[in-house]
Amino acid sequence: MKKFYFVFFAVCLLFFGLMYYSIWWFVAGIATIMVFTVYRFHSVKMESMQVQNELLEQQVEQLNMQLDHSMSRETKTSREMEKMKQLKEELLSVMSHE
Repeated sequence: MKKFYFVFFAVCLLFFGLMYYSIWWFVAGIATIMVFTVYRFHSVKMESMQVQNELLEQQVEQLNMQLDHSMSRETKTSREMEKMKQLKEELLSVMSHE
């Protein structure tokens, strides 16, 4: 990014020098600088968005793994609960017959 500022400053000095010779060179230089600045802003914004997308994808993957783990744990607990319920029913049926 510091390279960008150095180039920007050098180009500005060049175009201010050209302004001494012709106003049209100056206007063309300013237009070029504006286009370059907009392009640079856009590219930095896109890079930032790409990094943010990668971070969000990692978070989504991590949350999916947590969800899968929680679902498997819940399924296991549900099976154990069913077993306990059956054992309870058997115990109650045995006790009621005695």
